[in-house]
This record gives sequence, structure tokens and C-alpha cells, in this order.
Amino acid sequence: QMWENIRAAVEDELAPSIEHLRAEGYTVKLIVWAGDDPVTEITRVVEQEHIDLVVMASHHYSVFRSVFLRSVAERVSRRLSIPVMLVRSPEHKGQEEHDYEDTTDHVAVN
Repeated sequence: QMWENIRAAVEDELAPSIEHLRAEGYTVKLIVWAGDDPVTEITRVVEQEHIDLVVMASHHYSVFRSVFLRSVAERVSRRLSIPVMLVRSPEHKGQEEHDYEDTTDHVAVN
């Protein structure tokens, strides 16, 4: 039940962005998953679903978590032969790099 609640919350939060991308002509498939190693899971999903682009969004969290998740983005980009894009989340637009610590959520666009 908890996993379904998390999945529903993610779907609700991303729905406007997904609809916007679809309106622009992109094919978007939302995949919500859990696993022990995010790099392995992202790589597996990208290969399995024939993803063309991975977008990872940054958020405000602790320095430790920031370094860990930047490392995830770097390792994902090294494993994949497709583009991996790291973007700032809208709540951080216009802020200088030193004003916040960022972490990463994973979104794949097919």
C-alpha cells in the first residue's frame, strides 16, 4: 500500500509536465520503480524501454546526499550511450550554485 501511495504521488506531481511534453509532440512514458542500486536500475530501464534521453532534476538537500546523487548522475551518463541531462528544478531557478545543494530525481523520456 505504501508503494502504491508513493507511485500515485509521483504520478500526480509529474502529470502537468508530462502533458506539456506530450502537447509539444514528445512521446513520454512515466516509469516509477525502486531498487537497491539506482545506476543499475536506471540503466536496465533505459535499455529495456529503448529510452532516447534521461533527464535528472536537482533538488535542495544535504551536502552528503547532493554529492551521492551527483555521483549517480555521472555514473549513469558513463554507462549509457544516450544523452543524460541534469536540470535544476523550478524552485531553484535563478539561484546561484552556492545558494543550495542539489540532488537528483530520475526521469526518462522515450
